[in-house]
Amino acid sequence: MKLDTSARMRNGARPLARQTLLSLLLGTIPLGAFADTQFATVFDFAPDPAAGVGPRGGLILATDGRFYGRRQNPQEVFRVNVNGSSFSSVHTFPMGEGGSGGVMEASDGKIYGSAFDASGGYLYRMDKNGSNYQKIVQFSSALAGIDPTSPPFEASDGFLYGPLTDGTITGHGGFYKSSKDGTSVSTLLALTGTAGGNPGAYDGSIGGSLIQVGGELFGVTPLGGANDAGVIFKITLTPSVGYTAIHEFTVSEGASAKVALLHASDGRLYGVAQSGGNGGVITGFGTIFGINTDGTGFQVLHRFNDINGNDPSGSLIEAPDGKLYGLCFRGGAPGDNFGVAYRINKNGTGHSVIHKFRNDTDAGFQPEGALVRIGPSSFYGGTTFGPGDGTIYRIDTTQSSPAVFGKKKKRIPSIRRKVTVRGRATDDLDVASVFYRVRGKGGTRIAKGSGERWRIRLKPKRRRTVIKAFAIDFDLNNSPQRKFIVIKR
Repeated sequence: MKLDTSARMRNGARPLARQTLLSLLLGTIPLGAFADTQFATVFDFAPDPAAGVGPRGGLILATDGRFYGRRQNPQEVFRVNVNGSSFSSVHTFPMGEGGSGGVMEASDGKIYGSAFDASGGYLYRMDKNGSNYQKIVQFSSALAGIDPTSPPFEASDGFLYGPLTDGTITGHGGFYKSSKDGTSVSTLLALTGTAGGNPGAYDGSIGGSLIQVGGELFGVTPLGGANDAGVIFKITLTPSVGYTAIHEFTVSEGASAKVALLHASDGRLYGVAQSGGNGGVITGFGTIFGINTDGTGFQVLHRFNDINGNDPSGSLIEAPDGKLYGLCFRGGAPGDNFGVAYRINKNGTGHSVIHKFRNDTDAGFQPEGALVRIGPSSFYGGTTFGPGDGTIYRIDTTQSSPAVFGKKKKRIPSIRRKVTVRGRATDDLDVASVFYRVRGKGGTRIAKGSGERWRIRLKPKRRRTVIKAFAIDFDLNNSPQRKFIVIKR
């Protein structure tokens, strides 16, 4: 969504005040503080009588080009086309059971996930249309733990790996290893708490998981370590299984990290901690961090302050622009629990909120999971709540500059009357707002109109009056400055 000073924005948000826009230009509000983009609701769970509460644990884009995810109430796995059409429930869990976290697609083309039940939880798989549903692993005290809270991760060896949040062997959970058909399952390792404990999420919604870099698995735990604020760990698989905590969090660095790390194009690992950071207390709003795979170079890239986000709820993703994109389940304004989408450079600079979720008639709020990118600048995800029972949405963002157009010279019969200079401004997503200066008449002003069709009304004081105009979009990209000249005949 671009800077529109005249009409209500399409996502229901109120336009920024003119003084706020001027403050952006004059530097009294830092650039990036109010970055926003074009937002659209792709699917609303409320109007569909078959739909329940919105997706929990995020979406995946499968090889058939559809989104798959899990929702609750009812406890189901669903699929839907990217444009929001052809929604269907592909599996409904029995009473007393339900999915934990989201789902994943393995190399065999099947959909896998984890679920809870009275016995300690299990892994399941199915074909994409829901047929051939199987419980492939039933967790119990015989393994390193119980209560899986995320879909499994398939490593390069073809086996499934994942965390177990609770456990009866050590009491601190652990990790399992399973073949895709469940016929070979074993304890990968059990955690002791001193170097990490209880991996995964407790609410069964966002889940933690693993990633692979070379022959090693990496992840996080929300508890354990020297400060009981969690750790970043690696697991070596060959020639023997080994576990190393490569970093132990302090509360000022972040705490309760639960979701999967990102291995970015620069070779570093990036992630989020759900609390800590702000003020160095466990009740802080969370952090974004980076670290090398050998444990060196740990850096807190950003500490959330509630206004720009609170409780980062999903793994980071990297876009072609080299930036990291993510979601916060809460935050966006003081006391606002609706959540935000954000982006940040890998060196920690340039953090900006690209969308503030609101409880509006055509939106949703409290997003979960990682964003799904389609194309260079379109990001999809799901909200847990509102406006009915959750939504699937699309955010389009750009780093391109807008442009200003108009007739360069306007000839007038007299300088005693007011004259209107008109033109248009374009951006690759939407209209951009136009600002201008008149030589000899002070500071920057905002043109009338929505930007796409702007106009400047003034009374020339000279036979030749020069107007310098430029456009700015909500990514805070400026167009080249363009001159418009008013000349007395």
